[in-house]
Amino acid sequence: GGRSLADSAKRKAVVFAEYFPPYMSSDRRLFHLVENLKRWDCDIVVTPPLRCMTGLCEDSLKSYADNFSQPAKPLRVGDIHGSYLVVPDALHKLFPNHVLLPLAYALTIPVLTIEAIRILRAKKPDVVIVGHPSFITGVVGTLAARFCRIPIVLDYPDAWTPLALETAG
Repeated sequence: GGRSLADSAKRKAVVFAEYFPPYMSSDRRLFHLVENLKRWDCDIVVTPPLRCMTGLCEDSLKSYADNFSQPAKPLRVGDIHGSYLVVPDALHKLFPNHVLLPLAYALTIPVLTIEAIRILRAKKPDVVIVGHPSFITGVVGTLAARFCRIPIVLDYPDAWTPLALETAG
């Protein structure tokens, strides 16, 4: 299965997001953007929201953290495809323990970044869109794109932006 001549002219983008299917307004906006980019081949890489991993989210989202457990779960909605980044089970267990949360976070970022780098190397996108400058999505997406020397478009829908920009340098 090679790509057709029309497909080979398509540019590629990888979008880092927190929720897929979309949950919040910024994720919904990104979903509609990607859905309407007909001349682009877009993949979504979904990173775990910190509030879901810690269990400090609304009850309706508590099971969402399961998407980031083994086995890796591919996703597809129409022409949009991608994957959830997996957090090892041992790290999953650390997140709800608020005393160990800094350790869980410190160990999770490199694990997710390495997996994101693998995806970016395989997909070879022209641009990375970091859809949410959060403590996980923003850091992982930015680090992976910088490591792979891929241009970044940073969506900054909220107050986390200054922190993400400062963290990313």
